[in-house]
Amino acid sequence: GAASRHPRVHAVMRFVRRFAVRGAGAVAVGVGAAHRLTASLCDSQQSGYRKPPPEITALADYSPVPSVSLQPRQQAYLVYLHHKPMLTLEDISAPVLKLGGKRFNPCTLNAHGAHGVSLYHTSLEVQRVAVPCGAAQRVSGLPEGARMEQFSWSPDGSKLAFALRTAEVGDDAVCRLWLLDVESATAAAVEPTQPLNCVLGAAMAWLPDSSALIVKRPVGTLADAPTPVVVPASPSMQQSAGGGAKAAVRTYPDLLASEADAQAFRHYTTAQLVHLTLDTRRCGGGGAARVQERLLGV
Repeated sequence: GAASRHPRVHAVMRFVRRFAVRGAGAVAVGVGAAHRLTASLCDSQQSGYRKPPPEITALADYSPVPSVSLQPRQQAYLVYLHHKPMLTLEDISAPVLKLGGKRFNPCTLNAHGAHGVSLYHTSLEVQRVAVPCGAAQRVSGLPEGARMEQFSWSPDGSKLAFALRTAEVGDDAVCRLWLLDVESATAAAVEPTQPLNCVLGAAMAWLPDSSALIVKRPVGTLADAPTPVVVPASPSMQQSAGGGAKAAVRTYPDLLASEADAQAFRHYTTAQLVHLTLDTRRCGGGGAARVQERLLGV
C-alpha cells in the first residue's frame, strides 16, 4: 500500500525488528511508533531531516558505556572517556581526503577510520580508585562541544595529553594540544593558538621525565593546499613489466594516482616537530601551562 512507496518506512521496520530480542514490550512500542511514522510520511510531502517519534529515538539514543584509561605507575586514578552513541550530521558530512592509503579531514588534519569518519570523545571523568576511593568527578575546563582524541599519559602519570577540537569545519575545526591534570580533574589548553597535525597518527609524544612533549604542527595552512586538478597534465598510464606467472598481489585502497595526489599528500602530511617544555605547576591550578618551545625540524 502507501507504506511500500516509502523506502524509509522499510528501514524503520527493519530497525524495529533488529531490537526484537529486547522483549515483546519493546517491539510493541517500536511497532506502534513505526506505524505512526508511516502515517506521518504518507501524509506529509515536506522534505529535509525529520525526527522520529520518541519511542524510536529512545531505542537508539542511549548512554553508551565509556572507555576507561588507567593511570600508569601509581594506578590510583581511572579516566572515563565518554562518547555519543551516534555520529551527528556534521560528523558524516565532514570533508574527507583519501590519499596514500590514508583518510583524513583537511580542515582538522585528523585521521579518519576505515569507514571514513572520525571517532571522538565528548566528556571526561576522573575517579580515584586507590584507597581512599572517591566518586567519579567530571573534568572541568573543557569547552562546549569538545571533541577529544589521541590520549597520551605522561610517564609519571600526573598528566594526560590529548588533541581537542570543537567542530569539523571552520575556525574551530583545528586540533589543539590540551592537558588534563588528574589530581585536580581540570583541563587546559597548552597552546590555544597552535594547531596539531594528526594526519599520520599520534601528534604528541612525552619525554621520559614527563617535563616536555614533542608535538607535530602543520607546516602550511588550508589556504596553501594545492588546488585540485580538473584537467590532468598527462594521461594516466600503467605498465606491467615482465612475463612471469600471474599471481594475486596485495594492494591498498586510496593509492596516489597522479602527481596532483602526491603534491596534496605531501602538503597535508608534512609536519614541523616542536619540543615543548611545560611548567605544569600552573596547569594543575586550572590555568594554561607555561610553554617554552624549540623547533626541531621538518
